[in-house]
Formats: sequence, structure tokens, C-alpha cells
Amino acid sequence: CRWAASTLPTAEGSRVSAGTYELVEGLATLKFDSGAEVVLEAPATLELIDAMNCRLHRGTLVSDVPPQAIGFTIDTEQARVVDYGTRFGVSAGANGEYTVQVLTGRVEVEDRTEAATHNLTAGQNLDRGLLQQKVNPQSAPGEPNRWQPDRIINDGGGWQLLSSGYGRGKD
Repeated sequence: CRWAASTLPTAEGSRVSAGTYELVEGLATLKFDSGAEVVLEAPATLELIDAMNCRLHRGTLVSDVPPQAIGFTIDTEQARVVDYGTRFGVSAGANGEYTVQVLTGRVEVEDRTEAATHNLTAGQNLDRGLLQQKVNPQSAPGEPNRWQPDRIINDGGGWQLLSSGYGRGKD
């Protein structure tokens, strides 16, 4: 992986401290003292707060939280995701949009935009604009509309199925 210029240590195997890290290329695995593990995919900006808390400013991560780290929390601009011993993914956009996908176990998502709490279990997700924007992007002015799939099919085990040949040979 490659990190943006920083005064914080980012060498493989080094102990990192609280602060903001910007991953510009590749994948990075961060292991928290609590036992939680986060795999961050570039491009992404992650702020480490302490052994039980971090903030995803933008990008995508997958978190694996063992029983001793139940309560591990990932914040985004518009949501707080609290883990209850599980594996889940979070994506956050620069405009505050986010998506949470639970692979195993259960998480609680506090949505700040609607002052509501959602309990998600394995196979469930909560999209607040990010996924929908990627699946049905807006065409540029003067450019013809292209067919986009109406939905993403859950293929089980955390995999999502996207096809360019979906329905009657459309591409």
C-alpha cells in the first residue's frame, strides 16, 4: 500500500498512534489494541481515535471484531456504526453519504440525518445515497443515458452480484 505524506508512522508492522491517515493506493490492515481489525481500501481517509473508535472520512473498509472488542465503533459524517461481535463493511463518501453492509453478526447504525437507529444482521445493508449513486450514476450533459441495473443482487457470503449483461442482453 502507499500512504500520503504524513508525520505519523506508516511503515509495515509499525505501531500507529491516534491521528488521521490517508491511504492513496492498495489495501492496509490495521489491528487495534482491542482486537478489532480493519482492512482499509484506497483511496481512503481514516482517523484513529483510540482502541475502540475510529472515523472514516471517506473510502471503504471491512472490520472484523472479536468478542472482546464488542462495542467497537466506526463513525462517518452522518452515521455511527456500533459493532456487536461481527464482520461488516462501511463506505463513506465525501458528501456524507454512506453504506453499511453486515457480513456476519449484528451492528447498530445510528443515522444522524434522520435521528434513527437501525439494527442490521448478516446479509442486510443500509444505504444512504452512496450505493445508489454508484449503481445509477447521472449522465453528463449531452451524453445519452446508459442502462444501469435497478438493483444489486446479494449472492450470499457478503458477495454482491453486478452484471453488465443483466436482462434481455442489455449491456
